[in-house]
Amino acid sequence: TVRSSLAALGGTVGGADWAAVRAALRGDGPFAGNSLSVARKGFLGLPGGKAGMAKVVGGDAAAVGRVEDARQDLSFALAQLEDFALENTSLFFNSVDRKEVEKLMAETQYQEKTGEGKQLLVAAQTSAAIFEKVVTSANNKN
Repeated sequence: TVRSSLAALGGTVGGADWAAVRAALRGDGPFAGNSLSVARKGFLGLPGGKAGMAKVVGGDAAAVGRVEDARQDLSFALAQLEDFALENTSLFFNSVDRKEVEKLMAETQYQEKTGEGKQLLVAAQTSAAIFEKVVTSANNKN
């Protein structure tokens, strides 16, 4: 589920591995097709768009609208987390450059600030909980 995927991402955010956070959110490499990347696609990427989602939700146009609205809110929260991860991704010219930066960080006892990333993760988790409630509500009405 989206919520379990976000919970699993907590350690990655806490460890400030922003490249891995972006890969998971974008569905890159080993994360291809994960629930986080699917949730970012209109109508969950279902064939037929609105009609495809109507089949899954049960055909109620109002329910499809509520699910898609909640999905868009979730997608926005995930995009904010991805934007933050991109802004904080470290790029190195080569392995020597990376070692020098790591050495400097160790010497200065630099600790990366992860507070904003954690706040964005909590916001995404809250949005995911709302999304799942909307989906459950839509499915229970049919």
